This record gives sequence, C-alpha cells and structure tokens, in this order.
Amino acid sequence: MKQAIAMGVVGLGLCAAPPLAAQEAGPEVWAGYALTSEYMSYGRSNSDGHPALQGYAYVFSDGFYAGAWGSTLDMGNGDDLEVDLTLGYRSVFDFGLRYDLGYAHYFYNASGECCGEAFVKLAMPVSEGISLRGATLYDPEGDRFNSNLGFDAQLNDRFALSGTVGEKQASHSYGDIGISYSLNEVTSLDLRYHEASDSDGRVAVGFSQNFNLGRF
Repeated sequence: MKQAIAMGVVGLGLCAAPPLAAQEAGPEVWAGYALTSEYMSYGRSNSDGHPALQGYAYVFSDGFYAGAWGSTLDMGNGDDLEVDLTLGYRSVFDFGLRYDLGYAHYFYNASGECCGEAFVKLAMPVSEGISLRGATLYDPEGDRFNSNLGFDAQLNDRFALSGTVGEKQASHSYGDIGISYSLNEVTSLDLRYHEASDSDGRVAVGFSQNFNLGRF
C-alpha cells in the first residue's frame, strides 16, 4: 500500500491533485505518472530496491473525487503490480482548515484483493507558504490504525520542503523528509530520505508529470 500524503496529493505519491477552487466549476479529470528509484511506503521498500513506474487518473467534482492509482512493485511474493481505487470528499473551512475524508481499496495482480483503509486527513496553513498536516487511516479488516503528522514548506516558486512522521499500531514507526523542485507547472523532481523502525534508511529520487485533462 502506498503512503498517502495529506491534502493536495490525495495519496498519489508524487502525483498532485487540483486546487480545491478548481473543483467548483464541474467534473475535472487529472492524470499523471511518476518514475521513482524505489517505491517506498511507510519507510519500507515495496520494490526491493528497484525502480518503479507509477500512474494515476482522478475525477474531481464539487469536492468529491474518485480514481485509480497504480505502481509496479516487487514484494517477493509474486506480485508485481498494485492498483488502488479511492473515493473521497475534500473541502476547506472558512478559517483555512482543509479536510479530506475517503476510502481506498488495494489490489495486487497475483494475490488479488488485499484490504482497504478509511482515512481522515487535515491540513492547516500556519504562515505564508508553510502548512501542518495530519492523517489517520483505519483498516477495518485487520483492525489496524495508522497515524502521521507532517509539514509542507514552499521555499520559493520552485523549491519545497516536506516531511512526515508516523506510527502503525504502536509497533512500526516511520518517517521521511525531502525536497522537491518544480521544473514547470507540469514536471517536478523529488529527493527524499525514508526510514522505519524495522528498516534501514533509504533515499529515493522521483520524476513526475501531472496533467489537467479538462472538464466534461
């Protein structure tokens, strides 16, 4: 399962979602892809040290969204493809607090249907270009919670710094910190360090492109 990032990304790894204001004019389709040196999830590698190709397509309308995200992977159990289907709703209060409520279900090409997570994500700007975020995810089938806190800081019009720390069921802690660089409105690069309580630290480099395919 991928690491879902609160707010502006809707759990799409390096792939971004449209601004909330853009969703008020009707259904809008966004799609994109990412090439990453390693598929990292909660501090662990899901690609056994190998590169991964990821992609997504999402529809946004009046705060509601639905879509699919996929990635190549190598879990050592015969699975080499993951597909996540997500439904959700996100909006913002007048005082600036953004919220995202939804459910994601995970599928693998060899082992099949896996599990799902309901999630609540919050984000709040604390100063110009800086916001704090938090998320709680719950797997009802396994009765497992996963909570994390993070920050996003826009350093200038191209560079941004972000980080996350979290814990799953009080037995697995994880974190990441990294910097991203926007080449233009479509293309960005990401350099990130990941670590977990049961896994050695790893650095992953990513390249992504995100496209607004228009409204219908």
